Amino acid sequence: MAFKERTNTQTPDNIRYPYSRQPAHLMILDLTSRFSKEVTEAVCDGISNFFGLTCSMKSGLYRIPFCGLLAMTPYVEVLFSIQRLNRASYSRIDLALSELRKLISESCAKWSVKPDVQPIEHAIRDAATQFQKIKQVAGTLTKLELTIVTCHSSQEIRRAATLALSKVNVKDIRHVNVLSFATTLESVGSSETVTVDAGVSSNDLKEGCCMDLAGILDVTVIDSNSLTFESYMRNWLSDRGTDQEHLHLCFNMRGHENGLIIKCDVKERLINPSELPYNNNFEIVVDGSSDGWVQNSMTTKTGVKPANASAVTKLRVVKRVPCQNVCESILFGIPLLLYSSSCWRMDWDALESNQNRFIALCRSLMEKSECLICKNTTPYCRKQGGPFVTTPHGLYVVMASENLGSLLIKSIASMELLISSQVPLQPKWETISDEAVREIDGALQNVETTSTFNPLSIDAGWIPVLKDNLLDLGTKRGTNSERKPLQKANSSNIVGSKRSASLQNSRPNTGKATRFAAPRQELQQCTGPVNRTPNTPVISLAVKPASKKTVSFPQFH
Repeated sequence: MAFKERTNTQTPDNIRYPYSRQPAHLMILDLTSRFSKEVTEAVCDGISNFFGLTCSMKSGLYRIPFCGLLAMTPYVEVLFSIQRLNRASYSRIDLALSELRKLISESCAKWSVKPDVQPIEHAIRDAATQFQKIKQVAGTLTKLELTIVTCHSSQEIRRAATLALSKVNVKDIRHVNVLSFATTLESVGSSETVTVDAGVSSNDLKEGCCMDLAGILDVTVIDSNSLTFESYMRNWLSDRGTDQEHLHLCFNMRGHENGLIIKCDVKERLINPSELPYNNNFEIVVDGSSDGWVQNSMTTKTGVKPANASAVTKLRVVKRVPCQNVCESILFGIPLLLYSSSCWRMDWDALESNQNRFIALCRSLMEKSECLICKNTTPYCRKQGGPFVTTPHGLYVVMASENLGSLLIKSIASMELLISSQVPLQPKWETISDEAVREIDGALQNVETTSTFNPLSIDAGWIPVLKDNLLDLGTKRGTNSERKPLQKANSSNIVGSKRSASLQNSRPNTGKATRFAAPRQELQQCTGPVNRTPNTPVISLAVKPASKKTVSFPQFH
């Protein structure tokens, strides 16, 4: 597994282990703060949607190895104990959410509205105890990350949580995030890293605490809707490992042995649709290899079974958006070009009318600098004549080009695929050293500058590698099947030669025997050298240089 302990402590400089440091997550729901109906729906829907997505992902079980759910009342209620997630975990989480709704309805009539240190301390201590048991059994190197969800004000919960943490051994706790749903007096999105509150005396701090509380506690005020709450949880899917950098950006520069290298970390912006069921619904597949195509099990009149039939894709235009307002980070997949149809089944008037409308659409989008957002509404069924199945529908963006003869279409992300991008704090421009600025300016000056990018001038090295792989594959197949097929072929040739000899002896010597030599003569003529007459043209294929007029699509910011 990706989160198992690694025995090799000396990791090479060019090797990294994704998701090897993912923490275990436990969410503590503070029901003493009396959740409103709006907050209850936001929490329950957010948890249900997030784990429905995570348990369906192929790599979701590696990104979140362990998870748990506690309810904090005057006592601690274990809704979903810390355990390893699998695809069957969602049904147990759904039952835990049903129990949570019952506890929330009871809390409105029973418990106090003031934050108390003792329930928070008991909940954190119980979470640490559960994690210790899991750690002994699984033997992992992960830490525990706590999330306290409350409706108390950030000021009140900050002091109570800080005092509770000071009384608990936090050596296995990596971070504590307190999510406070916004009140009328608090601003949404405010976040603060808490060290030790000024109201906590030194006598309240536990002696011999295994680690300092500085930086372990964050208090964030969020809005009371499921989308905001779910967006916070999706940050758990990001790789938390900091053992190795992810990417090197290299420049050729004098004065540096290996050139100027900028080391970067990569953060996902979208969830890869290929990790989810019905992933082919999020891209237009032109070769009929998608699961969503209608399988044709019928045979034609000639008895030949055709290839898989492909349903005609139907895209419903739902929005118009200015091109400059579409972020490139939410576009994915292979770009495709759209042209006016030339289907021979359409009559001449229909073809001309369709072409005029297509050109008019291209011109209108180009003049207004707008693009179209379309939803895939293609009916889905696995077999021809079978029942239609409800599936997720992909979204696409359609953009016009300058030549008014084509449209560009690409897949665009929906809400389910987004991962919130929390950019780490960066130093201000004024604090950057002059030496770094000079190095970057010198490195950029050594890079060739071109007015346009021509892909025909750069190759990725595909063709030589592919040809070598095919030659290696043919060589392996020849060596593996060299002996046995030859023996069988020799035996068949012996039998065939005896049979042909007997036929020749039994065949009367007549003039009709010359007709058997005719096919051989034709075969020799076909396989022999081709004599080209002076009037036969020699066909040569050459790539023409790119014309001065270039086609460019709208750029996104």
